[in-house]
Amino acid sequence: MGHPPSRPYGALIHSRIYVIKAAIEKAGSLDLDALIKALEGMVIVSPAGVRWMRPEDHQSMHEAAIGRVSNDVINIGGEMSLVSEIVTLPPLLLFRSMPDYVSPLVKYKIPLTGYEHPVKVR
Repeated sequence: MGHPPSRPYGALIHSRIYVIKAAIEKAGSLDLDALIKALEGMVIVSPAGVRWMRPEDHQSMHEAAIGRVSNDVINIGGEMSLVSEIVTLPPLLLFRSMPDYVSPLVKYKIPLTGYEHPVKVR
């Protein structure tokens, strides 16, 4: 039968494949420099969440999911009881003054929950 996945690797791998696909389509080439340029500033909405490639240092920024689980649950089968709603928060944008800088997650009004499939590039 198998077991439910214990890590979100499937969604992460799916996202990375589509990020590479989108970069190739945007660059129109497999040239490394063209792919790097295409990735800079790219925003991807995927099953793993919203991803943004920060152009100045090529750091992939993404949301963080936060929830709370009960600590008095017997963990049988790897499941936990959720005691509050899971929310997502945009990435912390270090070294920025907010009046001068708007995250692409805000700029493009990308929802922080309810991701759609297939992957969308903005």
